[in-house]
Amino acid sequence: MGKKGVLHGYNAPVCEDDVDGNLPVVCYPPSGILVDREYETIQCNCTDSDGLMDSVTFPVANKSISEKTSSPPLIETRHRESVSSYNMGKKGVLHGYNAPVCEDDVDGNLPVVCYPPSGILVDREYETIQCNCTDSDGLMDSVTFPVTKKTSSPPLIETRHRESVSSYNIGKKGVLHGYNAPVCEDDVDGNLPVVCYPPSGILVDREYETIQCNCTDSDGQMDNVAFPVTSIPHGLHLFWMKENSLLVISILIMVVVVLILIFCHLYKNQKQLNANLAASHQKEIKLNDKQNSYLNERKREEVSHLKDQLEQNERQETEMKKKLEEQNDKINNSNTELTGEEEVSHLKDQLEQNERQTLKN
Repeated sequence: MGKKGVLHGYNAPVCEDDVDGNLPVVCYPPSGILVDREYETIQCNCTDSDGLMDSVTFPVANKSISEKTSSPPLIETRHRESVSSYNMGKKGVLHGYNAPVCEDDVDGNLPVVCYPPSGILVDREYETIQCNCTDSDGLMDSVTFPVTKKTSSPPLIETRHRESVSSYNIGKKGVLHGYNAPVCEDDVDGNLPVVCYPPSGILVDREYETIQCNCTDSDGQMDNVAFPVTSIPHGLHLFWMKENSLLVISILIMVVVVLILIFCHLYKNQKQLNANLAASHQKEIKLNDKQNSYLNERKREEVSHLKDQLEQNERQETEMKKKLEEQNDKINNSNTELTGEEEVSHLKDQLEQNERQTLKN
């Protein structure tokens, strides 16, 4: 491979154990890896679970690349200068580029692995990007291209929504995080889509402490934010209600039925109470009627008694008058000689005595 080094290509041997079965084999130098020199032998060994091992050494047949039946892959060089780095301040450095293309005459297009990766924040700015690809024979190609700085600013995720996150524990079904996705703006591309995880309104297996959101512009520049989650242990969310609409409808129907039963029970109790009040009022009226009848009867008895008393007094007064008249007649017919004054005095005494007797009765 010239200045790049020496590549040894081979199929690793197989190691079998009567207890552990097939065991992994470690060889050096590894197949398909560039090393600083050409080795004459390849050393391979394997070890079982008891610590017993076997090792083999086999020679290297020195062949140039031109002698092989297949050529190594080739990374196209037209993308080697299209790298920019973006300083994101305390967050780190982002390198943006289009990954080069690797082609192989047998395997076709091969995946290319580059470091640092495009669009990934790293701790520092790199001066070069290292990319490599490997075909099915273990042959590889690698390129290194410089990084050019770019002055355009990266996109920015607005921060006003960073605190508006709630989590809802839905029991065995999982945890739902609800929030409004933040907005990402770029001075060239305008509004950019924001990708957040875990997504809003999607049930996940556990509750996350932070939501991670990021956006990337056409130059590969990106911004990312992480904002905390406010946990709500018991609650319903609109998305959960949508996912469980049948359950929600059933719950609402049960609530309506319970309310109807409560209303009927209260109506029945009120009706019974009104009937009891009416019966109590009727009893009170009857009791009042009895009391009034009793009082009227007592009044009639008292009036009758008073009438009897008056009649008795009148009879006594009549009898007294008769007695007085008889006494007067006796006095007039008496032979006792009384002067006019004594007679008058005696009559007065008799009248006063009769009056006292009348008042006493």
